[in-house]
Amino acid sequence: EDHPVTKIESHAFYYCESLEYVDLGSVTEIGAQAFSQCTRLREVSARNLETIDYGAFSFNESLTFVDISNSEKALKIGSGAFAACGNLETVNIDQFIDYKGESIFSGSTYIKNLNLKNFNHFPYGYAPLGRIDQLFGGGRIQISSLRIDYIDEIPENFCINGTLSSIEFVNLSSSRIGNGAFQGNSLLERVDFSNEITYIGDYAFANTALTEFDGRFLEYLGNGAFLGCSQLKNVFLEENVRLESLGDERTFQQSGLESIYIPSQIEYLGYNLFSGCQNLETVTFSPSSQLKSIGMETFASCVNLSSISFPESLESLDTGAFKQCSKLEGIEIPQKLAYIGDYAFASCRGLREMKIPETVLWIGFGAFGSCRNLESLSLPYIGSSASSNNYLSYIFGGKTETGVGFVPEALATVTLTSGRTVPDYAFYGCSSLERISMPNVENIGRSSFYGCRSLKNLALPATLKSIGQMAFQDCFALETLVIPASVEKIGDFAFLCGD
Repeated sequence: EDHPVTKIESHAFYYCESLEYVDLGSVTEIGAQAFSQCTRLREVSARNLETIDYGAFSFNESLTFVDISNSEKALKIGSGAFAACGNLETVNIDQFIDYKGESIFSGSTYIKNLNLKNFNHFPYGYAPLGRIDQLFGGGRIQISSLRIDYIDEIPENFCINGTLSSIEFVNLSSSRIGNGAFQGNSLLERVDFSNEITYIGDYAFANTALTEFDGRFLEYLGNGAFLGCSQLKNVFLEENVRLESLGDERTFQQSGLESIYIPSQIEYLGYNLFSGCQNLETVTFSPSSQLKSIGMETFASCVNLSSISFPESLESLDTGAFKQCSKLEGIEIPQKLAYIGDYAFASCRGLREMKIPETVLWIGFGAFGSCRNLESLSLPYIGSSASSNNYLSYIFGGKTETGVGFVPEALATVTLTSGRTVPDYAFYGCSSLERISMPNVENIGRSSFYGCRSLKNLALPATLKSIGQMAFQDCFALETLVIPASVEKIGDFAFLCGD
């Protein structure tokens, strides 16, 4: 005590196998490999250190705890200072670190708790580090708890595919989170930021265990940012007025979201954005929503989504937008919608009724395929448009006019709201059809209702002028038929029911 030691030279205690505890007291400098291979050394404590040279505490297999602090001086740490300490679990360094070497903990892969004063932030000069694994020589790490007091940014792949469960950033200078920053930390439930996060890069939190995220201040959200976050229940966007996109693709795919709010300024929902969100029950659009398009498979396989109220601004539903949303029942198509893509509502087995407004110019192939419980359908024309693929089974997945077995067996009522012509083979083989309303039709084509065996009562419209050949052939259940005076031509076998 009368002559305090301030420097320990290189190899000073090298291979001291009986040394179990070191309190470095007044020591400011430790030389290279000074305590290397002290195989019984369990703890290291220091309050005045300024330099730890390379390998100073390396190969100490019993070392479990390191506690270093100095509020007045920075600490220079060399490469491998705590390398190959296979049982080291907790490291507390409450002192600004001048990272002279990257692989400080190389081979010490069982550190569970890591608390650092700074990372990629050094008030006295350049801080070269980008990823946490650089401290470990790029090897796999098993940190569960990480705290950093001062950090300038969270860069790309900051701590990817790790075992983190909690992270705390006390002073984060940037509001950005880089691409893949925490991706693959499947136990990560909580991240505490000291400021408002405005930018989340691609796949930043993918496949983590986050349960919620405050998105009020977001300005950018990258692709796959929360992909596979199965525990994620809420992302709070209700007060967000800056975010213009929820990412181009897969942002929340297969996450645990139970509800989502779409802010008014969002105009497009991208590819697979919410697909596979099996807990998603509620989608709420801002009352002043500017949404124009819902992309390919955006809500595909959201099996608990039972209803959705589209904003009036919606113009397009892309391929498979709501495919396999098996509980979806309530849908009201807005009046501005012009396009419904292929398989848009395929396998939506909860659908009982569908009304398609006259503004819709295209209905894709199989748009309602395997909607086996659909009972009532109202649409402006038969087929994909007023002039192409003009047979009903097309929108149910039928590839030919005379193909049968695609139109749902439950479909009993069809209303043709504005079409002037029922095309040839339009309802061919629709054996469950009981009621047809077509108030503006002038021409009924060849075999258009051939084999509609459940059609019982038919009052043809006063606008009708012609009925094509075999138009109602084999409609065996037809009991009542009203043909208006306007009809000028009835084709051969139009109502043949029998041999």
